[in-house]
Amino acid sequence: MTARKRIVQLGLGVAAAALLAAVPPCSASAQDVLFPETIQIEGYTGTGTFQKEFHIDIDGDGEKEAIGYYYVGSPDRYAISDIYSVYDNDSESYVLYKTIVNQHMQYKFHIIQDKNTGETFLGYIYTDMFGSEMLYRLYSDNQSKLINSYNANTDGSDKLQAYKTYMKNVDFLDEMAYGHGDVDGDADVTVSDAVSILSYYAATAAGQSPSFTELQKQAADFNQDGIVTVEDAVKTLSLYAEHAAGMVDTVLLPTTIRKDSSPFSLYGGTLESTFYLDIDGDGKEETIGRYDHIKGRRELCSDCIFQVYDDGTFQGSFGGNTDSQIFSHTMLVYDHNIDEIYLADCGGHLILRCGGAGLQNLYPNYGKSIIFIEVDSIKPVIEINGKKATKQEIYDYLDQIEIISSDSNDEQLLEQFKELIVDGYL
Repeated sequence: MTARKRIVQLGLGVAAAALLAAVPPCSASAQDVLFPETIQIEGYTGTGTFQKEFHIDIDGDGEKEAIGYYYVGSPDRYAISDIYSVYDNDSESYVLYKTIVNQHMQYKFHIIQDKNTGETFLGYIYTDMFGSEMLYRLYSDNQSKLINSYNANTDGSDKLQAYKTYMKNVDFLDEMAYGHGDVDGDADVTVSDAVSILSYYAATAAGQSPSFTELQKQAADFNQDGIVTVEDAVKTLSLYAEHAAGMVDTVLLPTTIRKDSSPFSLYGGTLESTFYLDIDGDGKEETIGRYDHIKGRRELCSDCIFQVYDDGTFQGSFGGNTDSQIFSHTMLVYDHNIDEIYLADCGGHLILRCGGAGLQNLYPNYGKSIIFIEVDSIKPVIEINGKKATKQEIYDYLDQIEIISSDSNDEQLLEQFKELIVDGYL
C-alpha cells in the first residue's frame, strides 16, 4: 500500500462543481460594511490603519458580526495599539481598544474561540515584563473580564501548567481567518466559501472583475497554484464535507506558528503547507501544518517546524534544534517498512568518531527510536526498531522511506542523512 492510497485526496469531480452552481450564495456577515481606511479615537495620538475584515459571530446570536481590525503603529505613553470596529445588526456599531500606559505591558488583541467554555468573543492577551500572561474578554463598553491567567510573581509551576493546558483549547480565529478555502473570513470552510470561489471563477472567465480582496484571492486559490479555478471550489467543498462528516477535526491553521511551551522559544514562522492525515490510526485525520522561516532564542538548525492538531486540540510543535553541531531535519514520511505515516526526525552528532545518529518517530509516538546508532572507539551499536541490524539493512530501510511533506529540500537532506550514517558512522 502506497502513501497515496493512505492519504484522502481532496476532490469531488465535475459533478460536485455542478451542484455548487445550483446553490445560492450565502451572506458572509450580518451586513455589508465598507470600513474606512483610517480611524481615530478621541483623546489619543496616532491613527488606526485598516488591516483586515472578519465575519464571525462573537456574541452567540447566530448572526455574524462584521469586524474591522485597525493597527496603530509605535504607540507611546497612554496610547493604544489595536482597534476593533464592530458592526452588528442587533445593536449599534462600537469600537473596542485598550490603553497602554507604559512600555512594560502589552495587549495583544484576538478574536478568541474558547473551547473550554464554548464561547467566541473579542479579547486580548496581557503580558508584562515578569512573564505573567492573562486572557481577558473585552465588552462593547470597554470593560474587561479576566478569563484565565498566570502570575509569574506569585504562582507556582502547577498554576503555569494549568494555564498552558487551558490555552491549548483556545484558538485565535483572527489568525486562522482567510486560510485556504475560507474566502468570507469567518475562520471556517463551508459550502458558502465553495460557492463564492466558483462564482469568482465564472465571473473572471466571463471577463468580469469580481470584488475579492487580495486576502480573499489568496484564500480562494486553495491549491496555491496562482490561479482560481473550478478545482479550488471542488477541493473547498470536499474539505467541508470531510469536516462535516467528522473525518477531519481542524480545517484551518494559524498563518504564523502558534506559541507553545517549546524549550526553544519558537516564534514567527510562515505556514507553507497543510496536511490532513490519520497518522495515529483513530479513524480521524489530524491537521498538520508545516511552517518555514522559524525564529527562536538562538539560530535553529532545522529549517521547518510541524504543528499538529488532534481531536480539535493543539498538540504542539515538532522539529527544530538549537545546536549547530547536530544534523537535524524533520519531515512527514510514509514508512513502507512498517506501513505507517509519522513525523520523522533525522538526526546525528559525530565528534572524533564518537556520537550517535538515528531516525525517530516524533508524532504520534514521540521519541520512539526507529533507527538507533551509537558510535564509540570500540564497536558501534546498530538497531532497527529495537533489534540488531547491519549496515546494509540500515541503508535498505532508509531506501523504503517515502517523503510526504514534499519540500524541495527533503529529498536532498534525506540523502545527506544516508551518507552521514553509512559513510560517517558505519
